[in-house]
Amino acid sequence: MPPEKANCDAKEHRKVVKVSLISTIKHSLPGLLRVCTEMTRKLFGHISLSWVSAVLALIFPILTATYAFRPQSVSHLRAIGSSPSSALLVLRILSEVGGVMLAATIAASFNTLQTILVARNNPPRGLGFLDYLVLQEGSGFSSLVSIVVWRGKVGIVTRLWSVVRLIAIALVPVLNIVVMSNVETRATFYRVETTPVYGFGIGTFNASLARLWAPATDLLYSTGFNEFVSDTTRTVDITEGSNRENCARRNHARIGSDCLTTLFVPGGIENSVQQVLETNNSMEADAYLAIDQQGYLFEFEQGAQNWTYNTETECGVYGSELFAFAICLKNGADGSVQAHLTLCSLTLNFDKCFNSTTWRDGDGWSTSVRTSYRRATVAYGRFNGTILSHTFSNIPTIDASINATELLQAFDIILGADSSNTTLISPFAVFGSRMPALPYFIWWYFHGIDALPRNDAAGNARAVAGLQSLLTLTIYHCQAKDFADLERGLGFDNSTAIGSAILSVFPTTEPDTAILPAVLRYNIVVGRRSLIAYVVLSGVSWLLCAAILLAGSVSPVVRKAKDTTAFPTLDFCTKCEVRDDVGAEVSKEQLSGLDILTTKERTIAIAKMKVRLLQA
Repeated sequence: MPPEKANCDAKEHRKVVKVSLISTIKHSLPGLLRVCTEMTRKLFGHISLSWVSAVLALIFPILTATYAFRPQSVSHLRAIGSSPSSALLVLRILSEVGGVMLAATIAASFNTLQTILVARNNPPRGLGFLDYLVLQEGSGFSSLVSIVVWRGKVGIVTRLWSVVRLIAIALVPVLNIVVMSNVETRATFYRVETTPVYGFGIGTFNASLARLWAPATDLLYSTGFNEFVSDTTRTVDITEGSNRENCARRNHARIGSDCLTTLFVPGGIENSVQQVLETNNSMEADAYLAIDQQGYLFEFEQGAQNWTYNTETECGVYGSELFAFAICLKNGADGSVQAHLTLCSLTLNFDKCFNSTTWRDGDGWSTSVRTSYRRATVAYGRFNGTILSHTFSNIPTIDASINATELLQAFDIILGADSSNTTLISPFAVFGSRMPALPYFIWWYFHGIDALPRNDAAGNARAVAGLQSLLTLTIYHCQAKDFADLERGLGFDNSTAIGSAILSVFPTTEPDTAILPAVLRYNIVVGRRSLIAYVVLSGVSWLLCAAILLAGSVSPVVRKAKDTTAFPTLDFCTKCEVRDDVGAEVSKEQLSGLDILTTKERTIAIAKMKVRLLQA
């Protein structure tokens, strides 16, 4: 057979097969669809819609409680956690849908309960007609309240059913109110998984480092030295609520009070690290996340009036011919540093201010500070380094053991009282060796407050905050982190003479903090009591409804009411009968005749009737 004829026969055969297959499918498809439809009808015919709503009423409250308890499991998704309103909207949607499903389940449960009560022991019992109406879904709030407060002869059971219905009506909105009653949003930062850059945390306190940066004292402190404790780029106020109230109520900060404040001062984020991160595809990041970064924990207490000092060895005097002030420091029994600042009266001459010791621990302002090291994961603003959030690590807190004598030596150096200070070894020698202006700034700040009345609470609070800032700022700079930042920023190495000379005076330290870009998301924070109340109320309600639906599914008396519909009123008209108190059937005409009676008379009349199933 020629090849051309064989190819033609093969093509013709495939065409015939294709036409035959299409014809077979065309004739079989209607029958297949009928079979699938019948199977689907039979499958869902055995599944009650009441149970569908019950299952959904269980699922959505569980989702609501889970989201309220662990929002971080989904808040990293942009659609959910991109804004506070989005985070709250998800909670609202889950609780509202759960409420709708629970309301449908409650309605189905009351319908099932009606059927059980109507069909029980039939004949002769049935269900009281008034009870039947109370359980009816169409009985509104006003009708139920009127039954509860009715002064006529209405059975206690009927009143109880009315109370149960009222509770059921109020339950769904109450649940939504409970879950939303104590909720707020909290910013959370999620790390972007990339190669981290390592930076520095707070290092060990070393007062001798003050000699290195002493020439730059005015640059580091300036006129804003008193604002360190409120600087959000460096400090976080973590004072407990009860202590914060005590601070708000204090009336004389000079002589002390029970005001306790706690500040967390992390290591900050270096400019050099930011530059590196900007090159690592982190341009879309909202913040930088420092993982387990070590910081200072400062615990302040207002000074007690019984502190005394050795004014010759525990106090330093700073100033000039025109002004002077004294800072006294000593270690307390609890490991704290007890500090006191006093101004020398302008009525005393220069010699008495610097040579006399009687005024140094006089009337002034006092505070104590206990310092420790604590690690936390800190989120910093990408553009200005502001502390956006912090989460303390599980690493134990370590006592910093600040020695008051060493801290006072640091003040002697930076405030110009130590004449042995030299700038030759300082990388900041470019600023010169002149006396710093900081002592004047300090004196001027406290002098203005000293002119206020002694009982001025706001002024005294400002003075104590200034003293606390002065202490913490000095402690903050007396550790190696700042020099490590400077070393990285300068980019010097030992290959050049200038690099070797500068680096030789820097303290050595190793980077210990992984820094990663992070994105901002919002989590909801639901009050624990509100969440427990929501879970208990919704859980108990669902269990009661499920018990009623289950009883209706397995109860033999319910099987007597065959082929009930989704319309209770229609079932009442077609499957039930009403009997009076002597057992006689009440016709439709007799029920219509009740319209001529007063409301009270009608209520009394139907209270004597019963609803029963029609006999087959």
